[in-house]
Amino acid sequence: QLVIEHLGADSGLAVNGPILREKVYDYINFYKEQAERFNIRKESTKAVIIYASAYGNTRALAEMINNGIQDAGVITKVFDAAQVNIDELINELEISKGILIGSPTINAKSPKPIFDIFGNMVVLNVAGRVAGVFGSYGWSGEGIRICEDIIKTLRMRVPLPSLKIKMSPSEHELEEAYKWGFEFGISLLELN
Repeated sequence: QLVIEHLGADSGLAVNGPILREKVYDYINFYKEQAERFNIRKESTKAVIIYASAYGNTRALAEMINNGIQDAGVITKVFDAAQVNIDELINELEISKGILIGSPTINAKSPKPIFDIFGNMVVLNVAGRVAGVFGSYGWSGEGIRICEDIIKTLRMRVPLPSLKIKMSPSEHELEEAYKWGFEFGISLLELN
């Protein structure tokens, strides 16, 4: 890579890709950026929490989980899926070791903002990252199960069973959310 820069090459050959004849330096800069993000992820322990909340129940869980993860010593970034700046989210996902998805169940599924987030995650290399799912539901909790299936399909590691709370969380259930977040944070730190 550095040889190409010093030689002023106008084409390049990636070890596992096509011959590059146009925008060679754009690709070099892209690979540098990706390597820097990989190194940031390797050197720091950070978790992203993304949630959608219809009635505030999943948001309340996200706040307690966030507190637990931070108390475990992990840096966090929290996003409301319905209001997220997708570029900012993608940047955070690329440098995070842990990813948590919080979803309510609405009409037997996750809400559209959660599916939009997964649609963007498909193009990222999230395989092997530590992940988890949490949420509240009214009857059967299909939204949470759908999210579990998707993160497993993305080949993410799931160290804890999902946190599922029926309806509005009680004080005891909010304490459970805090403990669940703390355990998730510890599982991230154990990777270092």
